Amino acid sequence: MTPVPVPELERDGGALGAAVAALWELIKVLRAECPWDQVQTAATIVPHTLEEAWEVADEARAVQAAVDIGEDPDLGAFEDELGDLLFQVCFLAMWCEERNPEVDLASVARRNFTKLVRRHPHVFGDGAKLTSSDQVLEQWDQIKRGAEERGLFDGIPKAMPPLGRARKVQSRAGSIGFDFGDARQALAKLEEEVAELREAIDQAEADGTLPTGTEMPPDPRTEAETGDVLFAAVNVARLLRVDPEIVTADSTRTFQNRVELAIELAAAEHVEFASLELDAQEAWYQRAKAQLSATD
Repeated sequence: MTPVPVPELERDGGALGAAVAALWELIKVLRAECPWDQVQTAATIVPHTLEEAWEVADEARAVQAAVDIGEDPDLGAFEDELGDLLFQVCFLAMWCEERNPEVDLASVARRNFTKLVRRHPHVFGDGAKLTSSDQVLEQWDQIKRGAEERGLFDGIPKAMPPLGRARKVQSRAGSIGFDFGDARQALAKLEEEVAELREAIDQAEADGTLPTGTEMPPDPRTEAETGDVLFAAVNVARLLRVDPEIVTADSTRTFQNRVELAIELAAAEHVEFASLELDAQEAWYQRAKAQLSATD
């Protein structure tokens, strides 16, 4: 079989338009010639899009962490992940073009260009000058709900990770004044929800519906109250300007690192961590925690 020619990519700092155009043409060749690309749909590509977005997020945090401590970040991996995400955007735009020739990467860029100009009247129009990011976000929401005739919660993706979606819904409600005054008020609500969860657990235990193994389904009351606790915790995080998705990921990573080190420390003394009672496991966990804290 004769190889398919690779579209020429202008190198050595070529123009942005030429580079993107070459990528666009390359993706079209892959769609025509590669069996994997041929069978992809808008639905099947989405899991890859989400995965690439999270990988971009990881790299973004890594390079920013380097900047924050005064180091020069290694942008190579970041550049690579950004390219993977750009491929996803191009592929989905190409899928649209296959169904409507008027919708392609260029039309996507033009639509976004127009939207950004419309939503920044304080920069490109005669709108009042804004002095804070909070003012910009408030105006952004007003424009979306007003000129674009959107409902209060329109545009929040249903497939968005739950913690992030909860934060977004709460922010939208807050934009019309339906919000706690500060994080302490939100914390009081969280404590109230925790108390209600305790009551639900006690009641489920009394009724014999509290799960005692992997085969039992959750008690509906404890399930609902657990959701309320998580939602309330997101509210506290939001008012503290903490992203719940990021800090949950951080806490998960910290816990994972500590458990892995606890297992290693125990194994170094010929102790099988999994065979220990909980109190003994906790002791190894605390040793791992102290060791990791000393190296931070």
